[in-house]
Amino acid sequence: MAYGGESGALRRPATKWWLITTVAVAALVEFCCAALVWFVASDGWAGYPLILTSVLLVSAVLWAICALFGLVRYRAHLLSAVAPLLVAVTVAVVYSGAAERSGWQLSKGSLEAAAVECAERSGPDRIGLYTVELIESDGRECRFYTDGGLIDRVGFAYLPDGPPPEHQSSGTTYRQYDGSWYRLVVRM
Repeated sequence: MAYGGESGALRRPATKWWLITTVAVAALVEFCCAALVWFVASDGWAGYPLILTSVLLVSAVLWAICALFGLVRYRAHLLSAVAPLLVAVTVAVVYSGAAERSGWQLSKGSLEAAAVECAERSGPDRIGLYTVELIESDGRECRFYTDGGLIDRVGFAYLPDGPPPEHQSSGTTYRQYDGSWYRLVVRM
């Protein structure tokens, strides 16, 4: 038996089933966190982060059971902290906007090259990290619709002359994103 903790109390060695379960839960959390960052960075379908968040919530229950058991029975502080640490880092990366900005920076050059040509296309095509479902042009603007919306159509618009005047009937809104690039939302 090993001694552990400040009081010098005996610490039992962790059993194999607890180690395997804890590592499996941490691996599931790591996969979900990485996928969540990817879908935010690549402006992927908004349903995927909802699904991944649901899986993370179920994983949190499993983690809580494993962590409580590990802390009380084995005093396994370090291994019990892996899953919450991964979630904390993911929350910081996603909610600080770092994932979205990274995806934009990695894709901006490819989008600018496609905007120069602005050949209208329909059907999925990969431009940078983004899956572009449709490219539309009306002469003064080039719109790239990604698969990132849950209900509404979303994407990027290259508007060198600035956004068009807002028309309530069109249902399209523009938000300046980076220079002549705007985020667009078409209300369905």
